[in-house]
Amino acid sequence: MEYSKFQLLLREGESYRVDFKIQCDAFASGDMAPRAELAKDICAMANNGYIASYIIIGVSDDGQDFRSVSNQKLTDDNLQDFCKKAIFPPPKVKVYRKRWKRASLAHVAKEFVIIQVGPQRRQVFRLAQDFINYGEKICYRRNEVWIRRGATTDLATPEEICRIASGQPLQEDKEDEQRRLDREVFARESERERKNAIAGSAITALQEIGYSQLPRREWGELFPLYHQGVVLPVQFLWKHADTTVTLICVLSCRTGMTSKELEGLDILIDWCFAKWDLLPQSITKLTTRKVRVVRRIWLVPVLGSVPASRVAKAFPSLRRSGSALHYFRADLRDLGHSKTDKSGPVASSSELLIVDKIKSVPDFKETIAQVVSEVEREKATVIVPTKK
Repeated sequence: MEYSKFQLLLREGESYRVDFKIQCDAFASGDMAPRAELAKDICAMANNGYIASYIIIGVSDDGQDFRSVSNQKLTDDNLQDFCKKAIFPPPKVKVYRKRWKRASLAHVAKEFVIIQVGPQRRQVFRLAQDFINYGEKICYRRNEVWIRRGATTDLATPEEICRIASGQPLQEDKEDEQRRLDREVFARESERERKNAIAGSAITALQEIGYSQLPRREWGELFPLYHQGVVLPVQFLWKHADTTVTLICVLSCRTGMTSKELEGLDILIDWCFAKWDLLPQSITKLTTRKVRVVRRIWLVPVLGSVPASRVAKAFPSLRRSGSALHYFRADLRDLGHSKTDKSGPVASSSELLIVDKIKSVPDFKETIAQVVSEVEREKATVIVPTKK
């Protein structure tokens, strides 16, 4: 799990799909209480079905205090074996044990354990064994069905069990209603209001997954800012991960895109290899030793639908990759490279990401988080300059 995803879950706070625990002693001793509590919570999360849910250990209930997890028995193998015996049917679970070098002061040097439950086919998950010890006030019985009700774990009612068994999500009433209202409000707004809302939310969504805005004084260093004599309204954000810098250039939101407008974007993605001495100071301060790849992604939000076939026709030299409409140039122009020229070109990419069919601001932000994270994992976009 990436640190940006961890931060997003912390911001979300405890909910039907996120649970915080400052510590968990399951498997560390023979005590029944921590194992019973963990079985109950995983059972409840599993009943969320197609939604990925998370138990984050090392975080207090209010999300304000953090503690490094010392229990080394919280491993994926131990949890898999435990779930097979304690819950039926055995749910899909995965354990992440993470310590991030680049993190905020509150999180750095601390080790967290994140248990991901699901997503999985919707079915009735229930306890497969008794956890009973009256001396410790523990009484969880076999075949009990537990669910998340808001930020708490509770026994399911017969009606809720029937709802799960029929394949209906428990949370859909509240969530779907809010989503429906968001879409109705968005649809009633004027086109200008919708475009302005999307423009602002694009920046917020990218910042939430770890991107930072380039200072305004550095924008002028990123060619091109002009197209056919018109100043392009572009916002630049960037993120440094390992030896790669990803620049996302956010264009203003559009209503739709004709074939001619798509062809007009060609000049944006027709960049040659990045030259080190032409990059913004925020990046060059990292030194060439720490940055070996510069990826540039032009993000274009579109309210309407843009057929993939139309994009493919406009960009015959690009290949599709990832989700949404993501294209990258497969033939960057090589400026040449000298082993002694530190200001020469670096391995680069030039990519186009079109997010269309925008129905509401929350929908758009959710799509951005998913799509950009997926595009970041795509390695085939990068081309290395020829060394001469």
